[in-house]
Amino acid sequence: MLGRSLGCRARRTLGEAIVNSSCACRQCDAFFKKLFEGQAELAFATHPMVWNAMQRASYWDKAKAIAYEQIPQLRREIEKTARSVIHEP
Repeated sequence: MLGRSLGCRARRTLGEAIVNSSCACRQCDAFFKKLFEGQAELAFATHPMVWNAMQRASYWDKAKAIAYEQIPQLRREIEKTARSVIHEP
């Protein structure tokens, strides 16, 4: 019982340390901003009012670049920051 209680408290404290890290907060904000941007680009690419094929292709390319290049990079940066907060002495 005591071990479970201590483990729960340690996880909660660790989560608070990650959330309270200003660098992690900025990275999470950038991550969610980029997710929203990718969603908007995809919405424009599939919207029936976009008639121009070149414009539609441009929206698809932007959405693809965000989804496959930028978001994974931001996720790796967040993971690296979280690990440094977890393992700092």
